[in-house]
Amino acid sequence: MKQNMLGPATKALEWTFRDGTKVQELKIEQIGNGYFLIAVCNYMNYKRNAAINLDVQGNLFVMNEDAMLKICSAVACQTCNFFVENNKIIACKCEQTGSISNHCHYKSSMASAFIQNLQRAMKMQEEN
Repeated sequence: MKQNMLGPATKALEWTFRDGTKVQELKIEQIGNGYFLIAVCNYMNYKRNAAINLDVQGNLFVMNEDAMLKICSAVACQTCNFFVENNKIIACKCEQTGSISNHCHYKSSMASAFIQNLQRAMKMQEEN
């Protein structure tokens, strides 16, 4: 993914969430043996992370149509992060101790809505 794609990717993630979530940071990160487009977000003072798996083709990161969108939302825990097992994101875990609850919400779905929003954001950027 080229650097100038990060602006449209940020907008596409915000459109995909549809609830006012704002992307604070967007980066490509290696988790286990895989690469992911990682978004660190904020929604109503709670942290939300999103990850979309990327394929590597030569020296390029490619998002396939069958890419998965993983979302980790803080519910009763201030900071939730992805839980990785066998090089795959499989759940979320609370990174705090001593809180009343350590509940995090995990969701995994096809990234097709994000991909459509990304194409729309890229087209809008080209028109400007």
